[in-house]
Amino acid sequence: MSGRGRTAVLGCGLMGSALIRILHAKGQAVVGWNRSPTSLKPLQEDGIPATTDLSSALAGSDIVVVVLSSYDVVRSVLATAGLTELSGKIIVNLSSGSAQDARDMREWAHDRNAEYVDGSIWVLPNMIGAPDTVLSCAGPVGLWERVQGVIKLLGGASFHAGEAIENGNVLEACFPGAFYMTAQHCFVEALVRAKRLGIGLDVITRAVTPSMKLLQTSLDDLLDKVKENDIAAHEASLDVWSHAAEGYGKISTTAGLQSPFLDVLRGQLRSAIDAGLGQRGAAAIVGHIDQGVSSHD
Repeated sequence: MSGRGRTAVLGCGLMGSALIRILHAKGQAVVGWNRSPTSLKPLQEDGIPATTDLSSALAGSDIVVVVLSSYDVVRSVLATAGLTELSGKIIVNLSSGSAQDARDMREWAHDRNAEYVDGSIWVLPNMIGAPDTVLSCAGPVGLWERVQGVIKLLGGASFHAGEAIENGNVLEACFPGAFYMTAQHCFVEALVRAKRLGIGLDVITRAVTPSMKLLQTSLDDLLDKVKENDIAAHEASLDVWSHAAEGYGKISTTAGLQSPFLDVLRGQLRSAIDAGLGQRGAAAIVGHIDQGVSSHD
C-alpha cells in the first residue's frame, strides 16, 4: 500500500472508472461512488470497492476526487452529505466549468469546512496513469502538496497551476480545450481536403508525424520569441505565411470545399499585414491578436 489515506472517487463513468482502476492498480486505497449501480458492477467484479452509498464512500476517505458532468451536479451530489461528512476532507474537483464556477465551488466547500482544489484532466481515459499524462490543479500550494501524491499516480507529469483557484479551468479552456479541440478539427478539415483531392490514407498517415514535429518545434520557438519580445522574422515573415495560406485557400476552392479554420488563419494574417506587420515574424501576431481582443472587451 502507498501509506496515504483512502481516496474516494465520485463519478464512475468512463473517466472516473479509469481513475479508480489506476489508483487501485498502483496500491492506493480507493473507493468509487456512483448514483447508478450499473457503472459500479465492472469495478466490483474486479475486486475494486465501489458503492452507491455516498456516506460510506466519504467515511474514512481523506481526499474526495470528483469527476461529474457539471459544477451544479457536483453541488447537488455533495449536498446530500451531512456537514460533518465533508468537514476536513480535501475535495479535488476535476469536472469541467468556468472560472467563476471554480470560485463559487471553493466558497461552497469552505462553508462546509472542506478544503478545495480545482483541477482539470488533459487526456482521454485510456491515457490515465501514464508518466507523461497531465492533470493540472489550482489552489493553495499547501493543499497541492497534500494531494499531489495521489494526482501524480493518475498522471506523472501533473503540475500545480497556481494559487488562483480558477487557473485549472482557464488552462483547460485554453489548451486541452480550445487548442486541442480546434487543432483536431483543423486536422479533420485537412484530412477531408486531402482525400477530396485524391490523397490516400496511407500517404496522409505518413504526413502526420512530421507535421506534429513541425508544430512542436514551432510552438517551442514561438514561446521563446514571446518571452524575449522578439517579433523579427527569423524563419519566415507574416507576408510569406499569408502568401502560402492564400495558396492553400485556392486548393480548397479547387476541391469544392469550405475551409472555415483556414479562412480564420487567412483573415488574421491579412489583419496583421494591414497593421503593418507583414515583415515581422510569427510572434508579432500574438500582440496583434491580444490587442484586438482587448479592444473588443
